Amino acid sequence: MAKTREPVYLTSRRAALREGEPKYKTGEECKQGHIAFRYTASGACSECISSAGIKARYGTQERKDEAALLREARAEAVRDLVEVKLRCYMSHLDQLRGIVVAVTQGRYPMLDRAQIISSKPPGANEGGTQLHRFNVSSQDVDQLRATANALLNTKGVNVEARRAAMLKARLEETEEEAEDNGEPDFDPNRA
Repeated sequence: MAKTREPVYLTSRRAALREGEPKYKTGEECKQGHIAFRYTASGACSECISSAGIKARYGTQERKDEAALLREARAEAVRDLVEVKLRCYMSHLDQLRGIVVAVTQGRYPMLDRAQIISSKPPGANEGGTQLHRFNVSSQDVDQLRATANALLNTKGVNVEARRAAMLKARLEETEEEAEDNGEPDFDPNRA
């Protein structure tokens, strides 16, 4: 095993450069108060470099505690999220994503975009629109649905009228199926 050379006591970095020494020691304190050898190439204190490397590699306990708190807060926020499906035109998708992310991060700033925008593929394509999935706070669902509907309405789609027509069509289908099966009509007044 090769021995490392001990730093030479010299009066200055210039003298160490002249002598060709990789390390030198003056016996004077650095800015941080260390009395340690210095590297000739940079003039940097070996103790400062060592402690900076340890902090960068392992972090301070305070940073570790902050990271643990952030992970815990992020996990709690993810548990509070619900999946919502919002319909929009592809031309409005970036705008809708931006709004959803801004609203959700306003409530949960520790979440990143990938935790809000679902990685699941979009839903059925209907009339040039698609259903997109987002993970949001249950408190924001109504506001975000209204926003998505407003974006649809900019292209002349009356979302509420379309939704009412779809519900009416489904109800009629259900009634027809019930008649075909010989089931009596449902009358809520009959007990």
